[in-house]
Amino acid sequence: MSTRLKIQSVGMVSGLARSAEANSIAMHLRYDCFQRSYFHVPSQSHTYINGASADPDNPLRGMSRLAYMLTQAMEDAHANCPIDSNTLGDIQLVICLPESAKPYVDPDIVNNFNSVFEIITDDYFYQEKIIYVELGEQGFAEVLSIAHTLLDAKEVSAVMIAGVDSLLTASCISYYGGDSYGKNCRIITKDNADGFIPGEAAAAVLLTEAEKADTTGLFCTGIGFGLEPAPYGSGKVTRAEGMVNAINKALGEAGYNMHATDYRIANINGERYFFEEDALALQRTLRPPKQEHALWHPADSIGNIGAAFGPVMTAHVFWAARKSYAPGHRCLCMLSGDDERRSAFLLEYQPESK
Repeated sequence: MSTRLKIQSVGMVSGLARSAEANSIAMHLRYDCFQRSYFHVPSQSHTYINGASADPDNPLRGMSRLAYMLTQAMEDAHANCPIDSNTLGDIQLVICLPESAKPYVDPDIVNNFNSVFEIITDDYFYQEKIIYVELGEQGFAEVLSIAHTLLDAKEVSAVMIAGVDSLLTASCISYYGGDSYGKNCRIITKDNADGFIPGEAAAAVLLTEAEKADTTGLFCTGIGFGLEPAPYGSGKVTRAEGMVNAINKALGEAGYNMHATDYRIANINGERYFFEEDALALQRTLRPPKQEHALWHPADSIGNIGAAFGPVMTAHVFWAARKSYAPGHRCLCMLSGDDERRSAFLLEYQPESK
């Protein structure tokens, strides 16, 4: 990795709290924001499902709701940035959005989102062109690579990566609730334990190139990608090959092995397939085994949040490190999904010397 990235600040909005710091503490204490929604799955018309709404009383819907949540998360990141905005210089904003290839996602999501987003922000944050990435869960890792390129070329002095998503929509519930999977509903109901709780959230991560003098803070030290030959729903038995490859590539960039990491955080959403994938990946990479290697999964508190997972995971690790309730200084972050793409990145905290 030619450029080491430093996480300067983070922001987050979910049903748990309106700031990244409060969200991280709430997730650490295992609070959740689940409550009965007004949605029901098509195959079980009388069963209302639980959801994790970021703001149940907010009348905004659709793109306006996503844009509003994202703006709040960005404001949180700006408010906690240790570098003055005048000193920080040019910032490139990159927004991770839901995957446009999904049948329930508006195929023109970028244009429709941007038209609403620019009105809400009113040019408060950035004057330059916004970069949009429509890759769902995998967007954040891809954008970390984009940030490397931009900072290496000295085109900008900082990059803000923001992600927002909501699975609490009628089209999404219809898709995962039976219209596309027949009897194989993927949402948790009283008759289906092997599923996820749909949620919504927004988060933002402000990062810069790490200077040689930077000896404290949270740094991204490695990124890796892989392809899974037995993705969800393929009927094949997974050996977690895609995730293992992604982890090994990230570790190779960082310059240490899996045994040197202290814990891991993943976008596991509650479905058995992804827990099995994590267990297999750990078994194949953590050699010799460690007595403890904690697994954190924010979905336990805020549900399945799609494209927001990457920045949410980073925000959680950031404040856990700052407040000293993380299991250690090195965290492996893993992003999986329905298709074959897998990614991993490493976050390492360097505390202040006493």
